[in-house]
Amino acid sequence: MNAIQTMQGRFASAEEFSQALSQGGWLTNFQQLDCGSGGAGFAVVKSDAAMLQHVTFERSVRQLVCPLPDHHNFGILSGPSSVAKMGHRQLNSEAINCFHEEEGFEAVSKPGFTAYTLSFKKSRVAELAHNLGFVNPADDTDLRGADMVPDPEHLVAVRAKMRQRSVFSNSMGLNRQGLSGLQELLELELPALVLGSFRHANLMKCIPPQNRARALKRALDFIDAHPREALTVEDLCIESASSLSTLERAFREQYGVSPKRFILLQRLHHVRRVLLHQAESRKIFEIANEYGFWHMSKFAADYKNVFGELPSQTLKGLRPLSNHAYVA
Repeated sequence: MNAIQTMQGRFASAEEFSQALSQGGWLTNFQQLDCGSGGAGFAVVKSDAAMLQHVTFERSVRQLVCPLPDHHNFGILSGPSSVAKMGHRQLNSEAINCFHEEEGFEAVSKPGFTAYTLSFKKSRVAELAHNLGFVNPADDTDLRGADMVPDPEHLVAVRAKMRQRSVFSNSMGLNRQGLSGLQELLELELPALVLGSFRHANLMKCIPPQNRARALKRALDFIDAHPREALTVEDLCIESASSLSTLERAFREQYGVSPKRFILLQRLHHVRRVLLHQAESRKIFEIANEYGFWHMSKFAADYKNVFGELPSQTLKGLRPLSNHAYVA
């Protein structure tokens, strides 16, 4: 018998959420882009062959994600009120996004974002596709990183299955028969619906403006390679071989903030991650100095402005995560 596992949690910050979500197998790095406190949450149901996740963000968040290996991974916005960009394209609430397993993805979501992700083992999908006469996604490289727009009624059916109350809010009360039904939903009904969506669907891909995309990538790579340095925008211009106006436009289009603000946010996030995982024996000013913050009063003010709490409050640690396992 396969185990059905459920995990759910609410967290005070994107970093805490990222750490908890990674327990499910996805490699994630979530970074808050706007100011103020705001939570994030998820509910997960998984078996040996499939995983269904529902995620919510109250703040604007940069999402760096590597999906489950050896799985076909898909994303679906909860509805039109969920707004996000992936690269240079706006995500379509009427589409199923096909994630690229090897490359992962980067997305920027607006406050109030909610979405589902679906992961199905490739061997299980290949078997279903063969038995049902559907196309195997592994045989169609055009699907990778594309938006698939199915018939509207088909997407309604997929969302209805994902929203079944037993999946996210009533699994603890299910008996053996109910758990078996939940496993059938994860491993048969949902993948069959997604495979059926491929028929007569329109594929949409976006080619980004090459100059700005190239400049942005070089700037991001440089920032990632120098996390402990107080870089300037001029440093990024030199490294990316681009003008200030090009970088300004690229960062504002992608993240909604200036390059200078983005650099500050990255350094603050690095400090926050260290504070969340280190013993209290290390002084806050030592950690701040390590990432180029030398004026402690300004550092504390910037930190509180972004995260809604002082660095000393972050040291109190993570909020608990509920994790329950059931056998079907």
